[in-house]
Amino acid sequence: MMSCFEASAPGKVILFGEHAVVHGSHAVASSLDDLRVYARLEIESGESQNMLRINLNDLGIKCSLKISDLVIKNKDLKKEQGPPRSDVLKKAHNILMNLKYSPEKQSALLAVIYLCMELCPLSTGVYLQVVSAGLPIGAGLGSSAAFSVAISAVLLAACGVEEKKLINAWAFCAEVILHGSPSGLDNAMSCFGGHALFVRDTTCGRIKHQPLCVEPQHNIYLLITNTQKLRSTKKTRSTRCIPSSSYG
Repeated sequence: MMSCFEASAPGKVILFGEHAVVHGSHAVASSLDDLRVYARLEIESGESQNMLRINLNDLGIKCSLKISDLVIKNKDLKKEQGPPRSDVLKKAHNILMNLKYSPEKQSALLAVIYLCMELCPLSTGVYLQVVSAGLPIGAGLGSSAAFSVAISAVLLAACGVEEKKLINAWAFCAEVILHGSPSGLDNAMSCFGGHALFVRDTTCGRIKHQPLCVEPQHNIYLLITNTQKLRSTKKTRSTRCIPSSSYG
């Protein structure tokens, strides 16, 4: 009998304070609930029971990996927000070297493989499919964060865990792989949704997420236009010379 788990996560728009939030300025953001990334996880049996099959539709990635190559020691689902484990990331990177994809696709696949190694129940066959529903890639609307949150959520759901704090922590971990030094704003917005104020905590240097209550009669309506010009958060931050020590 096949078990199936599903999760989705919205994109986001930063209204004020993009990038400046890491320097102590406030930022205000909202989730884009109609623009989402969906993840589906199937626990398989039969001929596929020794394989992890990954299908990232929007990136054109389809691959199959031996589960025996993905097994790691000392799994711990209850992660605090922070970077990925270096030994697990190195093993994931070695697996990735056997797959021929462009650098951009390799980065996304590396994040997926890492999360699967840390979170996925790998005692049998697994099929993971991820697809975007109207959320454009590289448009500055948090597609990578929604990608990271949806995958973290569906993998944790397969382990019987639905705690948003943990989903957010693992999504941040994936964002580190994708972007190097993320602020944590995008994944928090995608994970918790709604509207929020973000400010840097001077005691620990991390970005704090403070939900904002918007009354129904004060709904915010936004017109968002896709310019079709691709953006890279990692490149943007590097050209603006924001030091990695600025991030929590």
